[in-house]
Amino acid sequence: MKSINANDLLGLMPATAYVVASDAPLTIREAALEAKSHYGNLVQLCDGTADQVEINAAFAALPASGGTVVLSEGNYAIAASITPVANGCLRGQGKATKLVGATGIDIIDINNVNNVSVEDLWIYGFGATNAVNGLIRVRGTSAEILVENCKIGNATCGILFDSGTTKCCALHNNFHDCGAADGNTGYGILTLGSEILIEGNLFSAVKRHAIYLSGAAGGSASYTQVRGNIISGTQLCGIECYTTIAQPISTGNVIEENIIHDCVGIGIDINSNVIDVTVVGNIIRTVSTSGIYVEGLQNETTCRPDGVLIANNVGNVAEYCIR
Repeated sequence: MKSINANDLLGLMPATAYVVASDAPLTIREAALEAKSHYGNLVQLCDGTADQVEINAAFAALPASGGTVVLSEGNYAIAASITPVANGCLRGQGKATKLVGATGIDIIDINNVNNVSVEDLWIYGFGATNAVNGLIRVRGTSAEILVENCKIGNATCGILFDSGTTKCCALHNNFHDCGAADGNTGYGILTLGSEILIEGNLFSAVKRHAIYLSGAAGGSASYTQVRGNIISGTQLCGIECYTTIAQPISTGNVIEENIIHDCVGIGIDINSNVIDVTVVGNIIRTVSTSGIYVEGLQNETTCRPDGVLIANNVGNVAEYCIR
């Protein structure tokens, strides 16, 4: 991956802003100081305290049509949420760009904006008490949001696609150490949105569900495709599709070609107020309870899965149960 250099900083385009970490290489810091005299707020230098201020200022300096905020390598102390603008992109230098959040905050909060991408970052929480919602939270009516090539972990939840969000993608991210040690909380991706694509991600040591298709009063996960992910070491379910009878029906989800192994609980759980789900071509190995488990809530005869297609899965599918 190409790193920021002095020529980048001295040749800014109007739709690009640069933010330089407090511990970035000296040559980058010096070039940024010179560039700032020419480009003003399109160049921001962080001081290692509340660095979201400079990042948000860089977004504010972009034209109304949006643009890209590029972060240099280095560590960024995030004390409140980064709030990308519509048609904006937040891009780092891969694992060399680390956002470290304070306790109890969503490091990136995408709220009621469309066409936003978050790319090539290491997003690191403050432990199991961090991010009651998600290290990356997508909410409101946000649509066409992309999270790609990020390392995400050390928090209660990695990415939350909240109810009302639509047409979002989580692609080729690495989730690790999400959740409390007791296994009662912890999600890599929690989605209540519709038309969500979750593809090609790695999940390890997620304490509850690696991928949770859930519901709330405002909407349930629907028309979502979960494809080609690799999941290991969860303490409850690799992939859970679940809403209660009091919540909107979850419908039209596809779970295909995932690899799930060495999980304490269930590989794939289809549970409760769910219809028209396809579970095809998954590999499930070394799970403690069931490979694929399909059930309804006890004593709720009106709340049973309907239209569930299960085919061509291999591994622990002998431990398949319908209650």
